[in-house]
Amino acid sequence: MPASGEFCEFATEHLPGITPIRPDASFLVWMDARALDLKVGGIQKFFVNRAGVNLYDGRVYGPGGEGFIRLNVGCPRSLLLQGLERMSAALTISS
Repeated sequence: MPASGEFCEFATEHLPGITPIRPDASFLVWMDARALDLKVGGIQKFFVNRAGVNLYDGRVYGPGGEGFIRLNVGCPRSLLLQGLERMSAALTISS
């Protein structure tokens, strides 16, 4: 899975309520999860607790970051896929 392109495709298909923002040239992918943030009581904590995946919480970047998360896709593909599958499963269980 190439870092950003296929990640965005995976997210669109398997992470309902999350909209990936395709990076221009980076291994850091922003995701708009505002639709889920309030529903799950904080999207970053939700993924840590339910999927074992720690993402950057957009809140730390200042006003307007609420409901956004950032994922570092600069890791081995196998680890990235495992994390994404756990995120997908956590969202499926919570629906």
